[in-house]
Amino acid sequence: MTTATFYTNSPGPLSDGLTYREAQARGHFCAAPRHVPMGTVLAVTHAKTGRTVVCTVRDRGGFGAGVVDLAAHSFAALVGVGYQRVGRVPVRVRVVSVPKRGRR
Repeated sequence: MTTATFYTNSPGPLSDGLTYREAQARGHFCAAPRHVPMGTVLAVTHAKTGRTVVCTVRDRGGFGAGVVDLAAHSFAALVGVGYQRVGRVPVRVRVVSVPKRGRR
């Protein structure tokens, strides 16, 4: 079990070069774990509700032990209405796919 938090919708680019707003506009859910390779696809499941979002690692974050940061729109999809008041939720994280070698 790990913890999901959310990070702000900064106008700057994510680590993969896409901006937060571009990712959101394209319907991409974004994750920012600390040690998972860029481009990895993760299924993040809320431990209490069973709701799952599938996110692509596009940035770095999750600097606390056992934490995966989700972009605000990804966290909102996972938690639902009032996500800003929640802040942290217990989740299970499963790797769906990993990028081919050579991609950062």
